[in-house]
Amino acid sequence: MAKSCTDCGLLLQVFVGGASLKGLTESDVMQVMNRCSIIKCSHVFKPQKQLGFCLLHFKDKTDAACFYHTYASKEIPICQSLGGLYVQEAVFNGVKATYVIHVKSKI
Repeated sequence: MAKSCTDCGLLLQVFVGGASLKGLTESDVMQVMNRCSIIKCSHVFKPQKQLGFCLLHFKDKTDAACFYHTYASKEIPICQSLGGLYVQEAVFNGVKATYVIHVKSKI
């Protein structure tokens, strides 16, 4: 079900961490995130159930960027049922993702 992080491009992933993720499976996290977040993820990579972090994978760069910019500021909580979550850029081989939202002008 879950793909390894190398199957999706870095810009399709967002890092989510927090103690409330400990003990949850990839399926658990995906269910909660897609229930709570306005931006839906396509799948979750969580290397071990006992760890307090995961990588959310999105269908495109725009969804990943929207999720990151919506929740990274911590002004809007991702989910009330999972307190203390934080969002950071995904990192692969020392390279951090840079999330850009493109806005098209109709002028």
